Amino acid sequence: MTAVIVPMACSDGMSDRNYGLDVTQILDGGDARQMLTGFCSIAPC
Repeated sequence: MTAVIVPMACSDGMSDRNYGLDVTQILDGGDARQMLTGFCSIAPC
């Protein structure tokens, strides 16, 4: 798995929630690869 996380103000367009990170993730499962994109934010634990 490889992930690229970029600080960026973004929104999903379906809610009033704003996110601070843009994420692109590449999953390598041998013969199959999959790329996922989305938004996220970091929340304290």
